Amino acid sequence: MPPWSAKYTPRCLLPYVRANSICAPEAAAAIASVGRSCHHISPADSPLETETVLQSLVNHEQQGIPDRAGAKGSTAFDLVAGMQALLSDLGQPQTRFAAVHIAGTKGKGSTASFLSSVLTESQLCTGLYTSPHIKTIRERIAINREKISEADYTGLAAQDPAVMQQALTGSFGSLSHFEVLTALAFKYFQRNKVQLAVVETGLGGVADATNVFAPANLACAIITAIDKDHLKALGGSVEAIAEAKAGIMKAKRPVVIAKQPYPEGLRVLEQHAKRLDCPVIRPHDLIKLTAKETLHENGSMLQTVAADPHGLPWLQPTDLKLSLLGQHQLDNAAAAIAAAHVVREQGLGSITQESVVQGLQHTNLPGRLQVMQMQNAQMTPTNWLVLDGAHTAQSAAALADTVRGIFPKNPVALIIAMADDKDHKAVMAALRAVRPAVVVFTTVPIAGAPQRCCSPGTLVAHWQAAGLSRGQPRFRSREVIQASMAAALQKAESELEAQQHHGGGVVVVCGSLHAVAGAQKVLES
Repeated sequence: MPPWSAKYTPRCLLPYVRANSICAPEAAAAIASVGRSCHHISPADSPLETETVLQSLVNHEQQGIPDRAGAKGSTAFDLVAGMQALLSDLGQPQTRFAAVHIAGTKGKGSTASFLSSVLTESQLCTGLYTSPHIKTIRERIAINREKISEADYTGLAAQDPAVMQQALTGSFGSLSHFEVLTALAFKYFQRNKVQLAVVETGLGGVADATNVFAPANLACAIITAIDKDHLKALGGSVEAIAEAKAGIMKAKRPVVIAKQPYPEGLRVLEQHAKRLDCPVIRPHDLIKLTAKETLHENGSMLQTVAADPHGLPWLQPTDLKLSLLGQHQLDNAAAAIAAAHVVREQGLGSITQESVVQGLQHTNLPGRLQVMQMQNAQMTPTNWLVLDGAHTAQSAAALADTVRGIFPKNPVALIIAMADDKDHKAVMAALRAVRPAVVVFTTVPIAGAPQRCCSPGTLVAHWQAAGLSRGQPRFRSREVIQASMAAALQKAESELEAQQHHGGGVVVVCGSLHAVAGAQKVLES
């Protein structure tokens, strides 16, 4: 029996799973029954609306994160006096369901979406909490792949008006927008009888508002790829970032450690797991995913993947279909499958080969190498559009590699907009591998506000400086600045039209998920 099996089943599900033994047939039936009973609860009418509460609180996504705020040892976010006190007054909702907690720099959202989709297909009532969002904040809170309705979101605060009033008056200390939203999401999951929630950290891990799960409730933790992002907020080095992310591990609870780009980061994670006696699960020890081909279907694309589950006796070799493109998504899918295996060994849900295949295939995540075909006024297909939130050197390199793998000869127009706290030079250097015909630099609001926007002129300077570096590819491209995303899209299209390429051109919007959101807003209008 694996060390993370039934005896480590979260205590909140012990009524359905016999402790210290494998799941009995009657327990499995009870789990499936509770999963089918998962239902929708509408809030009562109240003048206290969720958005009113949240808009009254500090929003670090708009204003920026204080230096070292998310690092180990930081007291910038006081989880004891703030978040824990708020949750206590809400009735400790985070103790009423099992959780898979995910930290990492890259791949958190994709891994969370893959896993929640597989669990939904496995008869578990599954919550999903992620950030940031593309179109609406309601995307952050979902149950069984359905985002929270507008009515339910508006009424979240109305369910506990006295507690929300205390939050507004500072009774729990200086709470942030993210902390209160997180608490309300957990309460929503409790009210709707969620059995297991897949929860993505906001920043770091050890000091994050989501880091409130006791070992008894943690089915497992997942650490995705760690990269050099939020360096100032998380301590200034890969090791410090890894230490912050490792803070979500809990004593004796299993942790899935995905493929890591930095050996020093992996070393920190493994040492932390050893100190806490956490069973470590490495996806590559369980399954190998190999990309086969990219297919065009109904104006979009998907990739077929060969799965060799050499360490998973309950899975057979098969082909998978993923709508999330790129080699890096294979790493994320493997981490999700490994976590599903851990959940399965704890007797939760009915995780089968079919639920894995269907769950992965039905995973959609806007803004992560999202490919679609554009149309003109006559509804005739024109250029391809790629939307990707790449904002680190690693993610930009993955984007460049995937774009040129899918469109090896098509002319490309890059549209780049970024936040001001990123490694702009490294990202520009990685994106030059696309060899674009034109690069359009612009600006978009970050979380709806201008404070954290990087100026287009700064991006141009870094792009040109990267081009002078030794080893960079030499090519000619037009570099232009546009004042808005709408103007940038129009300029990119006109530049590609001048190329007159038979297969059409490719417009790539990248630099942040906020850039993706801005492009989608323009296209929909």
